[in-house]
Amino acid sequence: MVLATEFPMIRKDDRQSGNTLDMAHLPALGGKAWPALHFLWAAMLLTGGLLLMPRLFAFTDLYITYSLSAFIVLVAAIGFGLYRFRDRSALKSGGFGAANAITMGRGVLICLVAGAIGQAWSASAAWTFVAVSSFALIMDGFDGWYARRNGDDSPFGALFDQETDAAFILILAILVVDQGKAGPWIVLSGLLRYLFVFTGLFVDRLRAPLGPSIRRKTVCVIQVVSLVVCLAPIIPPGLSLWIAALSLALLFYSFAVDVISLMKRQHA
Repeated sequence: MVLATEFPMIRKDDRQSGNTLDMAHLPALGGKAWPALHFLWAAMLLTGGLLLMPRLFAFTDLYITYSLSAFIVLVAAIGFGLYRFRDRSALKSGGFGAANAITMGRGVLICLVAGAIGQAWSASAAWTFVAVSSFALIMDGFDGWYARRNGDDSPFGALFDQETDAAFILILAILVVDQGKAGPWIVLSGLLRYLFVFTGLFVDRLRAPLGPSIRRKTVCVIQVVSLVVCLAPIIPPGLSLWIAALSLALLFYSFAVDVISLMKRQHA
């Protein structure tokens, strides 16, 4: 997991050293597989969720509309990212990478969670989406490790993971408000990353790169875990409000540390 302000420049491991897995032998997941193959299985996973969720919880048609809209945004973002990094890392050879495929799978789960916005939740529905969100969080810790383990990391993969995290936090924050577990102010936890980027369009120093940070990653994990916990049926609104407020305060602190650090630099 990468916090919103972090975008380390990652170099690929030397595949000639060690026992690195050759991704060319996994055409369905990585290597030189066309991204369209990944979009196909991701669409199949999304279709399965769209067929299952409304039947299980009697959701309205808005569930399908929101989930499909989120998936379209996901595919468009991936396409833009592949174009942006077309001359860098392993993407030059047409490979997408197994780690990016894992991140895409996490993105599909997030799309299914996004569809629940505006729906009336039963206790079983709430626990289901808590479980799906928790699994997506676990996958977040696995894709980065897998990329480093197999020399599959790249600037595109780092940005893809980062943007998926940002979208996940925003969607969870909206759900927390939607379910009456906190006030609209908690949506700031999902908007801070985008406000930071927008401000960087006008302030050069905020566009400077930030190195890896354990603090940043830890705060990001805490933010996601806190929002997922708030959605659990056993957490009353009074308690969820305090959990959300404390996690947002911690996120504000982390952003403030990075902003102050960037503004103090002599050269942006």
